[in-house]
Amino acid sequence: MPALDRLQALLGGPDFEVVALSIDRNGVDAVRKFYAEVGVRNLAIHLDPSGRSIRELSTVGVPTTLLLDREGRELGRIAGPAEWDSTESAGFLQRVMSGQHSVVASGGRDDEIEGAKTAHDSQGVLGRGLHWLRALLGR
Repeated sequence: MPALDRLQALLGGPDFEVVALSIDRNGVDAVRKFYAEVGVRNLAIHLDPSGRSIRELSTVGVPTTLLLDREGRELGRIAGPAEWDSTESAGFLQRVMSGQHSVVASGGRDDEIEGAKTAHDSQGVLGRGLHWLRALLGR
């Protein structure tokens, strides 16, 4: 989680957002405590205590990281921890955002993730991502 926090500090903006989704059933206070313990300062708190996202996204463990494009299509995913704030990872993500890479990894979805495209384009990547997240969680 600290690596994702540092990545958000490095790349966060209108074209990039780390959306960390907690499936902890103990709620927002547990997430705040965890963030404080590990020094997370740049990530918003998003909760899915029902675990619906695990089923809907067919994840096989935590952490699982999904990379979505502007249209809400999954470009790739990684199950398990990764050095997201490394020079290589940050550079790779910048190339994906600039369009220099169109395919990230096998296992990505060709179809749009339901609810992602219904948000108006002027909302930017974060707005569309949050709209998709709310649609996924039924909010």
